[in-house]
Amino acid sequence: MIEIEHLTKRYEQKAAAFALTDPEIQQVTANMLAAYARRRNLVLRIAQELESEKVLVTPPQGAFYFFLDFRPLKMTSLELCERLLEEAGTTPPGADGVVFLPYLAGERSPIWDPSATGAFVGLTLAHGRGHLARAILEASALAIRHVAEPMLAAGVRVTAMRACGGPARSEMWNQIKTDVTGFPVLVPAVLETAVLGSAMLGAVAIGACPDVPSAVRSMTRIERRLAPRPDVRATYDRAFDIYTGLYPALRPVLQGSDR
Repeated sequence: MIEIEHLTKRYEQKAAAFALTDPEIQQVTANMLAAYARRRNLVLRIAQELESEKVLVTPPQGAFYFFLDFRPLKMTSLELCERLLEEAGTTPPGADGVVFLPYLAGERSPIWDPSATGAFVGLTLAHGRGHLARAILEASALAIRHVAEPMLAAGVRVTAMRACGGPARSEMWNQIKTDVTGFPVLVPAVLETAVLGSAMLGAVAIGACPDVPSAVRSMTRIERRLAPRPDVRATYDRAFDIYTGLYPALRPVLQGSDR
């Protein structure tokens, strides 16, 4: 782990090369430091020690220190997920302009490209781990909206979307899905639907229920209902426009690279 003393010394060694006197450059430097300090006190403390008017934090250098926000956390996998969800929850809708393409193993509908790859777009020094976590959650909802758009255009009417599985345990994630898609989200009492489906078939097999439809009626219940918030619709409409424009823009570049 890189400690603040080491970072301070590295800045001190380079500070002499940036004896800046131009007020405009000084202001740009101060703005960059202030933006990053909103996410981490570390850069602000370094800047104060080294007199920020003599230090120029270049974007590439700032990007290197950005990864300090990803220092290993001594947590279990569950604790880490909860921590990331918490940080995503304190990040505003739209992740302050960060958009994630979730094509980590290609993508099926609606682009049908097994060679598609993922990407984070819109990163600046002002962003941190919470922004990336939020962008990942929003990408899952943007992907659902991307799949739904052709169906809606074909006249299919969607009255609600049901959340299930592990992600449905997060109320914040469920809210993101309804906000991004515009569909009401229904959260069932039993989230592990595959297990519940097996139990329904078993109930029919042993005669506890006369048929599958009756098993469904007797063993399912909607526990919570979430509605989209009108005040964030414009934010997610912009995010969706960026999201849908990224794949066609990046595809020619990535297909021409050696991966």
